[in-house]
Amino acid sequence: MGPELSDSKSFLPEALQKYDFWTMVCDLIDYGIAPGLSANEDVVYKYIRPEIVREEVIKEILIEMGYGYLVDLMDTITNYSFNDLLSFFAWVQQMKGSKLGYQLTLKLLGLDVALQEWWESGEPTPWTHDIVILIDTSYIKDIDLTLQKVRDFSRNYVYSHLDTIRLTYTPDIFASNKAVMGGFSMSLSKGNWFARTDRNPIYCGYRCTSTTCSTNVPLVPLME
Repeated sequence: MGPELSDSKSFLPEALQKYDFWTMVCDLIDYGIAPGLSANEDVVYKYIRPEIVREEVIKEILIEMGYGYLVDLMDTITNYSFNDLLSFFAWVQQMKGSKLGYQLTLKLLGLDVALQEWWESGEPTPWTHDIVILIDTSYIKDIDLTLQKVRDFSRNYVYSHLDTIRLTYTPDIFASNKAVMGGFSMSLSKGNWFARTDRNPIYCGYRCTSTTCSTNVPLVPLME
C-alpha cells in the first residue's frame, strides 16, 4: 500500500526531509487534513470535495479569485446549489471572454441562455450581443435585480456590450400571473403588454396595470 494522505512527510524527497522548514510544512499540512477537525473542513473540501462545500465558502472563493460580480448574481438566486460552479470553475476561468464560457457560467448559476453575437444579427451593431434567458421563478424572485446583475456579469466577463435581453418563463409563471400565452390562452386580467423603453429594452411576460416598471423605467404598450 502507498503512504496515507495524512502522512505528508512520506511524499517529500529524501534530500528535503533533513530540512526543518519542510518538516514544519508537512506538520502543518497534516494538521490541516487531520480527520475530524471541523475547523479545517472547508479548506479541505475546497480541493477534494467541492460537491459538499457550503455556499458561503464558494462565495468567498469566488471573491478571492476576483469574481465578486458572480457572487452578486448568486445573491439574487435562492434555493439553488452552486457546487457545480466550483467544480467547473477552472473552465469558467479558461473560457472567460468566449460565448461558450458565457453560456456555461450562467448555466452553472441556473440560467439557461441563448446568445446571439453582433455579427450573427441581420442588423449588426459592432461588438454587441443579445441574449434570451429562461427564467425559473422557483428560485428567481426579483427578476429585475437578477437581470441587472446579469448585465454586470456581461460587462465583466466578455468584451462585447449586452444590447438586448429577452425573457422566457417556466410554465408556472403564466398560471400565477395570468399572462397571455402565444395567442391561445384567454386573457384573465386587466392591463396591457408593455416593453421597457430604456436603452436596452427588456420584453417581459407580465401584464402590467401601470405605465412604469418596478425600476421606474417608462413603458410603452405592445398590444391592447
